Amino acid sequence: MKDVWGLTKELFSGWVVLLHLLLYFSINFLYIYMISKHVVLSVLLGLVGSLLCFYSISLLGRQLKKEQRIFSELSKYVSNVVFYLKTGKNVLFALEGAKESASDLLKKDIDKTIKTLKQEGVLDVAHFEKYNFVSLNAFHQILEIKYQMGGSVTDLFSPTSKLINFETTKRDELQREKKYSANRVYFMTGIVFAVPILLSLFASKLYADFLNSPITLVIFTVFYLFLLFNFLYLQKAKHDISVTL
Repeated sequence: MKDVWGLTKELFSGWVVLLHLLLYFSINFLYIYMISKHVVLSVLLGLVGSLLCFYSISLLGRQLKKEQRIFSELSKYVSNVVFYLKTGKNVLFALEGAKESASDLLKKDIDKTIKTLKQEGVLDVAHFEKYNFVSLNAFHQILEIKYQMGGSVTDLFSPTSKLINFETTKRDELQREKKYSANRVYFMTGIVFAVPILLSLFASKLYADFLNSPITLVIFTVFYLFLLFNFLYLQKAKHDISVTL
């Protein structure tokens, strides 16, 4: 929960969060009220639905965009370091050169490595592991070899460049495949959502009798929560495009 709250504060302003929650609450409330005609149930499920929709649609979507942006910046960082090394510069100079064109987020990490390298003579890149990119970890392992033992830049870093290109391509493929699969499930889920509305329109008398049943509210609650958590699971799977090699 702390991670979710911290990520929300990082990616959204307070007003944007409020607007998103109001939009999702309105949609959930109106749907539940249309099929149940029960105000209290509509409010309660509207609140639950607004939170789940904000997390599964707004938060996960923006988190994926952030990850894609960071991956692009890390690829640029790797390319710049290799470029400086190919011109004959040492590892320290290559890192300092790459820092100049890096984003503010990466500058802090690169600067931390540079400071440790200057003060202790140790290439400390452990803080880069938080990004959880396989190709970046492989690159830093090769960079450590270059720093400690030297060697041909082309021979050392050529496999890493191929790995980065492979991971980039694989992430793009995963995103397209999961988006396509998710859209098919969204369509089927939409049909399920539409069933109660269709019944209320074309079998109004039978549906009215159903609404008067004492277990109607329980059925609606279970039905809607099942659909919401199923949607949440689908969204998590759709936005997970991490590559394991």
